[in-house]
Amino acid sequence: RGRSGGFPLARTGTSLTLGVLGAAAAAIGAYVLRLRRRQA
Repeated sequence: RGRSGGFPLARTGTSLTLGVLGAAAAAIGAYVLRLRRRQA
């Protein structure tokens, strides 16, 4: 399990980061929409 495994860590990290950011953006968007609907 060394660094010479040839595993695309960069791609995995980028995809994971984009996935987390997308999920967070969707959750925040839904939460804001619920708050706006309650206030309106």
